[in-house]
Amino acid sequence: MMKAILFDLDNTLLSNDVDCFVPAYMKLVSSYAADLYEPGLFVRDLLAATEVMASDDHPAASNEDAFWTEFSRLTGLDRTTMIPFFTRFYQTRFGDLRELTQPRPEARPLVAWAFSQGYAVAIATNPLFPRVAIEQRLDWAGVRVEGFDYDLITAYENSHSAKPHRAYYEGILARLECDAAEALMVGDDWEMDIAPAAQLGIKGYWITPPAVELPDAAVPLAGRGTLADLWALCSSGRLEEG
Repeated sequence: MMKAILFDLDNTLLSNDVDCFVPAYMKLVSSYAADLYEPGLFVRDLLAATEVMASDDHPAASNEDAFWTEFSRLTGLDRTTMIPFFTRFYQTRFGDLRELTQPRPEARPLVAWAFSQGYAVAIATNPLFPRVAIEQRLDWAGVRVEGFDYDLITAYENSHSAKPHRAYYEGILARLECDAAEALMVGDDWEMDIAPAAQLGIKGYWITPPAVELPDAAVPLAGRGTLADLWALCSSGRLEEG
């Protein structure tokens, strides 16, 4: 019996073209920090520290710690000064990027349905951002934290690994006290969401247009289709049948 649903965020609950969003984010944050660091070098070092954070499991340190250790080493900028600086950025400027995203109308009723069925609900977004940034994107998607008491939101503060590493999904299952066979991963990215979760025995619902070819027929799926297709499956009571 299913006990938990793990929802990816970007391009699952929220339409977000990363090819547009990431460059715009880099431009915005580097401009914000221009008085502290030359923008081109800032972006270079930000990307390098993010790559270290995302590269592997580091059980003795959070993703936050891994990022700031490397970023401070590269830039010489003090973590105790820069964390409040970045928090102000996310609180005051990050919202400028909202216009690059679009909410999906099925997201809110789908999340509400999951709670109404008694499932543990996790926002399983790649934990490379602080929680303040993830909470804003949840707001943009229409599923803000003020409306839903999520059992877990993976963020860089509470995670020790990132997608697609096995340890990321193991950590979620441990936090939810849930076996892999009792969980469903809903996501749009085969390599980041569906395939690595399946390695642990978590079935996936792949958010993808029907015409896209299945990368690996051996990977067990609960289903595939658009978010609207998933909502239709859930609202008709046929999710676990799939």
